[in-house]
Amino acid sequence: MAASATPASFGFFILLGGACAASSRAVEPVAWWDFQEPAGQPRMARGRAPFALQETNGPIERVTGAPGGRFAARMDRDRRQFFVLPRAKLGALNIHGPDARLTVAALVRRRDTRSWQAIAGVWDESRGLRQYFLFVDGTSQTNPLTMTRSPIRHKVHGHVSDVGEPTPGHEFCVTYATGDSVIETGAWRWLAMTFDGSTIKIFVDGVLDAAAPYNPFPFSGPVFDGGADGADFTVGAVSVKGAPGNFFGGDIAQLAVFDRALTASEVSMLSGR
Repeated sequence: MAASATPASFGFFILLGGACAASSRAVEPVAWWDFQEPAGQPRMARGRAPFALQETNGPIERVTGAPGGRFAARMDRDRRQFFVLPRAKLGALNIHGPDARLTVAALVRRRDTRSWQAIAGVWDESRGLRQYFLFVDGTSQTNPLTMTRSPIRHKVHGHVSDVGEPTPGHEFCVTYATGDSVIETGAWRWLAMTFDGSTIKIFVDGVLDAAAPYNPFPFSGPVFDGGADGADFTVGAVSVKGAPGNFFGGDIAQLAVFDRALTASEVSMLSGR
């Protein structure tokens, strides 16, 4: 199902005309980006602070055709383009600890079919400083009953780490949920992950993308604390083997981060259903 193009898709707390009309702080995002700025400018967040995403590897093109007749940012995987917010400026995006709860939601359109594409979060594999991240099209999924992985492609993955380093006994972090839907190229899709302190969940186009036993994925945390020298907040890439990698190839029209787990009905409203 393609993403909704109605005004409701700008959030259940409603973003209209650039104003965040939240009825209470409980439903206000930590940050919400709509990527309306032209190439060459920082992408500014609404929400609790004006977090400024900086372009990496040249100006990131602004394109038309996003739902609602709006713009989107087009990240070129071959040019290794992504956005970054340095660690020192994370503020409330530095979600961590035993009481951490979170939601990451993004309206994206894939244009590249290569695997392990990063959407957004706080994640540094090179230095073992993983916290939380939303990915698309990984090559494996984790069975939480056996903690073994099996091949998969073109699905959504929500990662949360409690140790920063690879999961003990594994080469990588394997504590992540994997949805059921195939995320094809050329279509706008709302992708979201939530973590409520006991479970990681994946939603696609506002609906729980159930895929037993992979989604929901039982996980009790805590979310790793990377400290002052921890991971940056990145959109479209993560640090892998000492350099940026896992680049996203496609368009992103909206991105929201909350420091609580939205309910299923809230995720549905967020996606404009």
